[in-house]
Amino acid sequence: MDPYLLTEWRYRSTTLWPGSGQRQDEQHACVRVTGPGETPLARSHLATTTQDRHVKQPETRWLNTSPGRRRGRECGSMRTTPLLRKVDAVTVPVPDLDSGLRFYCDALGHLPLWRNESIGQAGLSLPDSDTEIVLTTGLGYAPNWLVDSADEAAAAIRAAGGEIITEPFNLPVGRIVVVSDAFGNVLVLVDLSKGLYATNDSGEVTGVAETPDTPGP
Repeated sequence: MDPYLLTEWRYRSTTLWPGSGQRQDEQHACVRVTGPGETPLARSHLATTTQDRHVKQPETRWLNTSPGRRRGRECGSMRTTPLLRKVDAVTVPVPDLDSGLRFYCDALGHLPLWRNESIGQAGLSLPDSDTEIVLTTGLGYAPNWLVDSADEAAAAIRAAGGEIITEPFNLPVGRIVVVSDAFGNVLVLVDLSKGLYATNDSGEVTGVAETPDTPGP
């Protein structure tokens, strides 16, 4: 990621009203984010004269931002790697898989990816994303956030002021935990530490296949 320089000026202005003797003091702040190859704003661009504005030395610090994103807040003790990687799936409750597939596949046109009768779930594709629609007979409607490790994510959420609603437990493809953030929002966090579903020609799940990212023993 490209570094950007955040320069912050804080200065005080004093206004004297002619004839009245009244004096008005104001505090000001100015912030500019400067990209690579650009020149930071000089103090002279802020203060017209030293008599009416007293400018403190600019305070600078480096921001790591993704290319094209030039504005944003700086986190105090920021993680080097974001906890939530992407939305892996969205679970959608249905009364049974056949009726759910008739609606989402036959009527809405989403292609089936896999079907696991043992846990009452079926995965469907989205054309512009690798996020899956997961029809389920046993879970509620919720986005499932992909994390590197459900156990480590649970510890990070708890340390940040969130709560564990359901302790981490095993899935056929990895581990899952249900937490709430510091504001009470429920988050379903899943890792794919065991791999991905392997299917036969009809889409029935036959097992779990390891991926290049699957941790070794």
